[in-house]
Amino acid sequence: MHRSARFHRGLLLLPLTLIAACGGSEASDKATTQPADRTSGTPDQILAAAAADIAKVRSYHVEGTETDKDGVSRLSGDVSSEGRLRFSLKTGKRALGIIVVGPTTYLRANEAFWDEEGGASEALAATLADRWVKAPAGADDTLKGLLPKDLSYCLRRDNGSLSKVGSRSLEGRKVVVIADRGDKPGTAPGELSVSTSGRVLPVRVTQTGKERPGGRRDPRCDSNANDDEDDTTTSSDIRLSDYDKPVRITAPADSLDLDRLQRDNNSTPA
Repeated sequence: MHRSARFHRGLLLLPLTLIAACGGSEASDKATTQPADRTSGTPDQILAAAAADIAKVRSYHVEGTETDKDGVSRLSGDVSSEGRLRFSLKTGKRALGIIVVGPTTYLRANEAFWDEEGGASEALAATLADRWVKAPAGADDTLKGLLPKDLSYCLRRDNGSLSKVGSRSLEGRKVVVIADRGDKPGTAPGELSVSTSGRVLPVRVTQTGKERPGGRRDPRCDSNANDDEDDTTTSSDIRLSDYDKPVRITAPADSLDLDRLQRDNNSTPA
């Protein structure tokens, strides 16, 4: 599965990244000519259909779990094609909320997060705990790989060998499952499930093993494209739902400015 298909440890750092479909080798127009039943063709044809349909999506809900060297992470959130996002994440004692409105990212985290991941001093961690904070300049990659247009682009790139597993029932609905062997550099084994009735859209993405070393990360799909740190994810299970359901995501009121607080040497807000 492509890195954009996974909520990995970078999601608890800045810049952040997310999901949410499955990667795949880019196919020619001839190879992806669609049959009448758009989920009856080859894996590349099914991915092409899903890419076309998800590009038109206005919003979606995502939730799931991931396991890496830090333990199990749980997340839930909503993404809008207008460039807005609202997420909540928890790993062990660390809890983090994220809101993105246009180019600005806001964080609300507990003291454990600021202590362990934010690199804040004890005094600053106490000041920031459970308050909405405007993220520093340069933390504007949070939406990278998450907008519907990016999911459409990333869906068909950087996969291992693909095979069509067949049809299954998932939460009462029929889906078609594509498996990725994760046998090429920079890929990981897993499965992508897409809906078979109506639009062809991703509904579940799983990772079932570690990423194979190497490969070249696509900066459009992975905000950590220039990070040489190996991904330690061993498994994940991400569900997508509520496509085009109206969502209202607004900037939090009375947020703190982290840049200013750091410049003021941990000054206490009013």
